[in-house]
Amino acid sequence: MKNKLLFYLLTTLTIYGCSKDDQQVDDPQIAILGKWELTHSGTGNNAPAVESIGYEEYMSDSIFRFYNYAQQQFYTDKFWLNDSLLIKSFSYIDVVDSDTILLVEPYKYEFINRNKLILYFQYPAIQTTFIYKRIK
Repeated sequence: MKNKLLFYLLTTLTIYGCSKDDQQVDDPQIAILGKWELTHSGTGNNAPAVESIGYEEYMSDSIFRFYNYAQQQFYTDKFWLNDSLLIKSFSYIDVVDSDTILLVEPYKYEFINRNKLILYFQYPAIQTTFIYKRIK
């Protein structure tokens, strides 16, 4: 009887002991979906905390939206995952030449858990590390 009770207790603790936030990510194509807010930005592993100006939303149809809090406006572009890279593409019209400009930015991604994402910008830049948290 004591063995059964101990077994049930350990099973219950094992099932409920792991927080959903701490779960590892199995499929990055699914894990990236949702809204993400920037919390840290800088160089290397010690990126300082920043005040977010908006959030990024990744949708299942490869649409990437950025919502700017101050302007209360969405900006929509594309994203895709390629091996260990998250690729974001941005297009805009150059006001001087009226040409459409397409920027493609590669980031190495790392999910710390299902609610924390680190992006490492793959071009030489001043700010190379961006840490995001999932929001609702």
